[in-house]
Amino acid sequence: MRNFYPTVTLLLFFSLIAIALCGQAPQIVVNPMGHSAKIHNLLFTPDGHQIISISEDKTIRIWKSESGEMLKKFESQMADGPQGMFYASALSPDGKLLAIAGYKVETEKENYILIINLDKGEQVSTAVGHDDVINSLSFSGNGKYLASGGADNLVKIWKVESAPMLSVIASLSVPSPVSGVVFNGVTQDLAVAHESSDILVFGLSGLDKGVTKFTPKTLKKHKGSINKISYAGDGSYLASSSYENELILWRADGSVVKEFEGIVNPINAIAFSSDSKIMVGLDVIGKGTSWGIPTGNKFADFNGHDNTVFSAAFAPSHKGNYVVASAGGIHNEIILWNPINGMTIRKIKGKGNAIQDLAFGDGMELFIAHNLGKDKKPLFGHSFDFESLVLNRTPGQTNVITKPVNIPTVLPCVMQTQW
Repeated sequence: MRNFYPTVTLLLFFSLIAIALCGQAPQIVVNPMGHSAKIHNLLFTPDGHQIISISEDKTIRIWKSESGEMLKKFESQMADGPQGMFYASALSPDGKLLAIAGYKVETEKENYILIINLDKGEQVSTAVGHDDVINSLSFSGNGKYLASGGADNLVKIWKVESAPMLSVIASLSVPSPVSGVVFNGVTQDLAVAHESSDILVFGLSGLDKGVTKFTPKTLKKHKGSINKISYAGDGSYLASSSYENELILWRADGSVVKEFEGIVNPINAIAFSSDSKIMVGLDVIGKGTSWGIPTGNKFADFNGHDNTVFSAAFAPSHKGNYVVASAGGIHNEIILWNPINGMTIRKIKGKGNAIQDLAFGDGMELFIAHNLGKDKKPLFGHSFDFESLVLNRTPGQTNVITKPVNIPTVLPCVMQTQW
C-alpha cells in the first residue's frame, strides 16, 4: 500500500482547525497562484501550449506553458485528510480526455477514476472498481483503453467510450500493490511495476479481439523495489528505476540496453523526449540529470529543485527544441528547464510550504516552523493567534511551549479563509 506522508500547509491546517472548533465547514478560498501540496503528476497537452498538474491539495490546474499563467482549476471533494487526494493522471492521445484518480473517499464503497472532457471543462465519465488507492493511470496509444493500477494488487483495463460509467474489460492480478502502469504507445504492451524488483509486461493486442486473459513477460534485473517506469514515445525503449538507486534502460523486447552508473539517490521521476532521443531522471533530493538515448551519454545536471521531485514531462517538439517540466521541492513548484544545458527557463511557484513542526505558545498562539536549524530544532518563522485571528510573520520564540493547552469551547468562527 502507498505510504502516505502528507505535506501540511497553512491553508489546510487552519481549515481543519476551523471545522473542529466551529462545528461547521468554513468556505475555503484557495489561493490560485499555485499548488499548496505535493504535485504528483505533470502532463503536456499534445500542442505543448498547456501543462496539466494534479496534486495532493485535491486540485487539477491547467497552466499556459509559455507564461506560467493558470488558465483553469478543478477541485475535488473536500473530504478529511488524504481522502480525495490525487496521485495519478493520464491524458488521452488526442488531448481531449483527462483521467485522474488517487486516494479513496471513505464514504464510497469503491475507489473511482474521473474522466474530464477538457474542451467542455466538465466530468463526462466515471470508472469505479478498485478497493484501494489508485497509484497510476495510462491511456493506450490508440486511445481505446485506459489502464489503472492500485494498491489492491490489481490492474484494470477500461474501455474508453462515451458513457457515464466505463466498463472493465480485463482485470489483471499482480503479486503486490501496483506502483506504476504504462502503455507502449506503439505495440499496446502494458508494463506494470509493483512492490518487487520485477517488471511485468502484458501484451494486450488481443483486447481488440475480445481476449481478456493474459500471461505477462517478466523482466528481471533490478535488485530493489521498482518505483517508476516509462516508455519512450516511439515505443523502442522502457526505463525503470528502483529504491536501490538503480536506473535501467530496456529495449521493448525486454533486453537490457544500459544500467546507469553513478546514481546516488533513488530516481523518482523519469521522462523521454517526444523524439525518444533524450531521457531525464530526477531524484528524491531534487537533482536531475539528462542523458542521450540509447548510448546513455550525459548531457547536463539540473539543480533547480530543493527537495523530492515527483513528476517530469517533456514538452512535445519535433524541431529539437527540448523543454522539460518537473514538479517538486519544498515550495511545490513547477520548473521548466533545458535538458541540454541544465538551465532554468521558467518557474511556476505555489504558496504552500511543508510544515516541520507546530507548538502552542501562551494563550491561543500557535507557532509554525517551515524549516529546521543546523541542530535539527524547529525554526518557528510564523505564528497564528486564534483569539485575534491574526497571522504573525515575525513572531518571537520565547513563548513557545510544548505542554498541553486547553482550547476554549467557544471561539470566533471564520466562515471564509483566504491565504
